[in-house]
Amino acid sequence: MKYNELFILLRDHDRLSIGQLEALKTFLMDAADALEKGTTAEYNIYYSITGLFATEFANGLPDGHPLETIMTIAGELETNPLDVGTLKSELIKCIRNYAR
Repeated sequence: MKYNELFILLRDHDRLSIGQLEALKTFLMDAADALEKGTTAEYNIYYSITGLFATEFANGLPDGHPLETIMTIAGELETNPLDVGTLKSELIKCIRNYAR
């Protein structure tokens, strides 16, 4: 699923159906796979994950929710941190733990 499709699916919902949750997990796992394999589109992946903060669902997440952590790390990567390797590994690990 492309980011735009996922964003439209999630943007107006404060709670997700099982189908929406599965679509989100699939999107995140695909992102983690691409990051592990190495891609020239890493910035786009970080941008897309961070963009999920603009959805109603994300706004209703409790503090410390795994998705909040995932989106925060992606935001840090989007702004070009000094230690990209460590943060990227942490993002992939968080996605895998959440999406399984």
